[in-house]
Amino acid sequence: MKNFLILCLLCSLAFAVENPSVDSAFVKTAQDSLIQKDSLVVVDTVSAKIPTDSLSGMVKVDSVAKSELQKELALRDSLLAVGDSIREAEQKLHQSELEVENARCENWEKSYSTLKQEYETCVKILRVNLTNGEAKQKQMRRMGTIAQMGSWVGGILIGLALGIWVF
Repeated sequence: MKNFLILCLLCSLAFAVENPSVDSAFVKTAQDSLIQKDSLVVVDTVSAKIPTDSLSGMVKVDSVAKSELQKELALRDSLLAVGDSIREAEQKLHQSELEVENARCENWEKSYSTLKQEYETCVKILRVNLTNGEAKQKQMRRMGTIAQMGSWVGGILIGLALGIWVF
């Protein structure tokens, strides 16, 4: 959207350059009247004598040309200023985008390191629980085998005792 606005601004300025506000018909008539009076020759005004009637026509043309040149220079300067401000705005935009991207990268790196630490902690806890669970299972097996042997031996002893008492 910003690029579109910039493009519209540049197009409007380019249109203004193509249509200057100086009346070109006035400049043409002034030049034609001067050419009809005398032939226009570039002369060093200090060393040469110029007729006064052609001098007044040249002054009018010079002042018109000078004002036109000043307007063109002002327009050029304004176009350069607009271009500079556009470049500064784009530079600030790119700089802010770069800062946002760097902040995102830092955030992603922090999130990744946090997840990695949590994963490592969970893996350690799981290993400890697995080793403790295996130790408890071994102990339960031993207790179970001891209980089985005890009940088997108890059953035999009770059977012997009953057998002795009955016979």
